[in-house]
Amino acid sequence: IKFVREDYDVKRKAAQTANDSEKMQRLDRERILFEQATRTLMNRTMNTDLVPSRENWGSLALYAARNFKKINVLRYMGSPLIASQTDWATISLSHSIGPHLVSLGRSIGKIHKASKDINNRELAFLQHGMEQSMSLSRTGNIVGLTDAHYNMGFGSGKVRKVSAGIEAGLNWMTSHLMGINLMRSWNSTQKYISGNVILGNLLDDAAQMASGGTGKYRWRDLGLSDDMKRIHRLTEKHGVEQQRLGQVFRVPDMMKWPTEKGGLDAMRAVHMAMKRGTDRAVITPSSADMPMFHSNVIGQMLFQFNSFGFGSTNKYLRNLSYRAVNGEAFDMANNIALTLALGTMSFVIKEGIVKGRFDDGTMPTEAATYTFEAIDRSGVIGWLAPYFNAAMKLSAQPLTDLGLPMEKLSRMQSQDWFAPILGPTIGGGASDVEALFANLTAGEADQLYTKIKRFVPFGNLFYVDAIMNYAEDTN
Repeated sequence: IKFVREDYDVKRKAAQTANDSEKMQRLDRERILFEQATRTLMNRTMNTDLVPSRENWGSLALYAARNFKKINVLRYMGSPLIASQTDWATISLSHSIGPHLVSLGRSIGKIHKASKDINNRELAFLQHGMEQSMSLSRTGNIVGLTDAHYNMGFGSGKVRKVSAGIEAGLNWMTSHLMGINLMRSWNSTQKYISGNVILGNLLDDAAQMASGGTGKYRWRDLGLSDDMKRIHRLTEKHGVEQQRLGQVFRVPDMMKWPTEKGGLDAMRAVHMAMKRGTDRAVITPSSADMPMFHSNVIGQMLFQFNSFGFGSTNKYLRNLSYRAVNGEAFDMANNIALTLALGTMSFVIKEGIVKGRFDDGTMPTEAATYTFEAIDRSGVIGWLAPYFNAAMKLSAQPLTDLGLPMEKLSRMQSQDWFAPILGPTIGGGASDVEALFANLTAGEADQLYTKIKRFVPFGNLFYVDAIMNYAEDTN
């Protein structure tokens, strides 16, 4: 900011000397906007919460925005493990599963060739990762709640103590939810297995490039360019030989790299590449995925759960588009089909098994319902998903009247059509409160019980949901 401010001062003096008042005003506006954008980006990169004094709404609004998000996480994030089956599709795209499927297809009916054709290095890396995945402690957080730096609560004195105590309790519950809903184990295991494939491909390409050849993968996308020869040299000197599925490869001992010249820089480059690669393979939103307006109070209220949608757009859809225009259409088409199939599987598990709709005979049979459920739950439309969900809620009855029968989309089915667009606080929360009071005044005990369940923390954990549904059906 200091350097750019000085640069603008030089340009403004030149404009003042030329008596160009219009240019002076434009430079002043640009400098203010640049400073605001840079400060916002800095806060988001460090995951620092907004400073109350910089917002007209004051600290109470910021406090509400933070904690409504945590309350909604406790209400709605009980079943992301079921929806996360589509991780398998993004992992396969990241590691180009197409050639493996081609190899497998050629081997059908040729059992004596199968082991030779499928015995490739990526499967060896995968085997190595699967064997050790249970010992991993690295975790992922898909809702962006951890490591935020801010002073809890709002106000002063007793108000600050009470509000900080409430927020501390919500922080404790949300931090434990990722373990209770099994997402922490899912993310860490998937990322570790995927990371082994990324690391194995990286070391293979580093060896190839060190001998004067060219690599197979686009490592510049992961921040590596001139480091490959150094990485190979360090792995050869400080590495451990492994053997899986008939393949021999070396695993680097990076704890010893900093003792070598340039070793610390190489280690940091590999760590950064691994993080970027695993965050792409198992989609993990970052601050860079979110638009700037997400950092203000209104943005936090409206786009609380859209970070995954924006992350999918940047990390998955852009990867698809790259393959589409670079001669890898088979990988792209195969992956979209796999993603849609996994989205359908997520719908069947959640609605048919967890909610028991197979047993009570209410599971839909219309082809259109399964088609639109696959699109909605697969993530293939990225940040447009909430708008697609709202449009399909409005379109279900008109499409049925036109001869294309379908149910309303099951995700957020009980909420109004605008709830996905306005977010879980203004859309879902307000609708649920309104419905709760309507059931209360009408004396509808069964409906009231259902609405109250939605406000209970951890109430929609998929296995708790299944047990409660079973108990209610038995009664």
